[in-house]
Amino acid sequence: MFVIFSALSFFSAHREVSAVAVCGPDYDPDPVGGVCLPSSAATGISDKSVSAVLTGTLNWLLGIVATLGVLSFVIAGIQYMTSAGNQNMTDTAKRNITWSIVGIAVSLLGLIAVNTIAGILGAG
Repeated sequence: MFVIFSALSFFSAHREVSAVAVCGPDYDPDPVGGVCLPSSAATGISDKSVSAVLTGTLNWLLGIVATLGVLSFVIAGIQYMTSAGNQNMTDTAKRNITWSIVGIAVSLLGLIAVNTIAGILGAG
């Protein structure tokens, strides 16, 4: 009896047991746990890191701000040209031109800052 038990324990101790998960077409096997996880194609979630998503979102928002700044600059220029010598409208147009330039400068500085920080952190 002891001999049979020793033989069984010897053969079972040296045999490797591995479980391989059989996953469907929209699932990827997890190499550590051996479970099936949904792939990014099945969930619709991006494979990008959080910092890359935030950088892309901030760049998009700063692009919109810059576009609005240029649009306000054009509108202020039209206001200036159509003021027809009215001092009050000329002053309003000059103030709008000044603040649209400030808006464009802030958006460009924000774009530079976001891309610099992303480059330092390795997100971009």
